[in-house]
Amino acid sequence: MLGLIIKDFILLKKSLMMFLIICIVYFIIGLTSDNPYFFVSLLSVMLAITPVSLYAYDEMAKWDVYALTMPLSREKIVRARYMTMLLLALIGAVIGSFLTILVSLFTKQDISMEGFSSIGYGSSVIIMILSISIPFIIKFGVERARVIFVALYILPFMIGLLIKKQMDKGGMEIPAWLIEAISFFKENVLIILPLAVLLVLLISYYISVSIYRKKDM
Repeated sequence: MLGLIIKDFILLKKSLMMFLIICIVYFIIGLTSDNPYFFVSLLSVMLAITPVSLYAYDEMAKWDVYALTMPLSREKIVRARYMTMLLLALIGAVIGSFLTILVSLFTKQDISMEGFSSIGYGSSVIIMILSISIPFIIKFGVERARVIFVALYILPFMIGLLIKKQMDKGGMEIPAWLIEAISFFKENVLIILPLAVLLVLLISYYISVSIYRKKDM
């Protein structure tokens, strides 16, 4: 399985080089912006998204057909891709944290937890989005699943903006139960969020394995 993960990182070699260039650009933008931590957290999200590209490369190279001629179980092939996703999310979080410290040093500000919180939330959300998307990618292929991925990423923000707009106009009130639920989540976010990510990740993995077992190459 380690070989499969190494193969993924070799495939992403050019993408990772581009990512490093983007890091430098965003770091400079962050130094001159009012909210430098936004760009830093965005970097960790960008790196975490890259596993989608791996499926596109595999489809073009017909990798699955070749991989299954080797002594590899379908479970290991799926598991390796999930491990790659988690490693990329971890690397993105580490780089984002490092840049957060650099931004604070260059701007001569106290190191703020805002940047680290944004990185943590961003990485958690993207892992959940990818976990939901991967079974669709395995089932339908990258091109058709890309629409689902974009929808999962954009729709929540669009809905949130619409709700906020209606609330600003006074046309909508938040139910009391929802306020209590949000408050409870905020108070226990360090427990609820990791458990939610782990649950979605495990469910996604077992669904992906089930789909891949039945898939004809």
